[in-house]
Amino acid sequence: MLKAWWRQAPVTVFFCSLMIVAYVATALQSLSLMENLSGSSLGNASLLYLPLMTSPLGPLRALLSAFMHLGPAHLTLNLVLLFLLGREVEISYGSRLYLLVWLFAAIGASAVTVWMDPLASTVGASGVGYALMVLFLFVVRRRGGDLRGPLVLIIANIMYTLITPTVSLWGHMGGLLAGLVLSFGLQFSSPAYRWVAISGIGLGFIVLLLWKISLFATSGFWAL
Repeated sequence: MLKAWWRQAPVTVFFCSLMIVAYVATALQSLSLMENLSGSSLGNASLLYLPLMTSPLGPLRALLSAFMHLGPAHLTLNLVLLFLLGREVEISYGSRLYLLVWLFAAIGASAVTVWMDPLASTVGASGVGYALMVLFLFVVRRRGGDLRGPLVLIIANIMYTLITPTVSLWGHMGGLLAGLVLSFGLQFSSPAYRWVAISGIGLGFIVLLLWKISLFATSGFWAL
């Protein structure tokens, strides 16, 4: 079965595998399954937290944080979401383009988070998951399918985000926004235009992220 999944959606399987490896590594470092990020140098180095992003490698936290999860429940929920939705998006648009889309979705969600909630410390691929919900909606539309299912999924998850105080509001909303912007780049019929559009959108996300980091580095907490 794993070989079949790999043939269908290698990028999806690879990223899900990385998340599992990251969780196991942090659990071994912390000697805890539930509090796996506490006492883990890998977890601490990957936490999305603006005050820690001003070092030369600090901006990488915007991407690394997507592979870190707090506890098995957090990991499992995101794995299921990313696998089911990611596989469909990857099959629809191709693995190489999906690789870019996934990475830029993570960076875009992180960029929105540091702008809207700069002192929040977050981890997890939920932002990517929310972006994939939007992209999956367009995949179903492209295939001529029923849009009610994807719309209900998005609405239900937005409601969950709004009523659950322990989740990152702007991590999730940032993922939705990133997915919406990325979806426009995928509407071109020409593969070359899609690549150019997605690359440009991703560059915009990176600039937005680095702009906020630069403001904080030069002005400190006055930039919040």
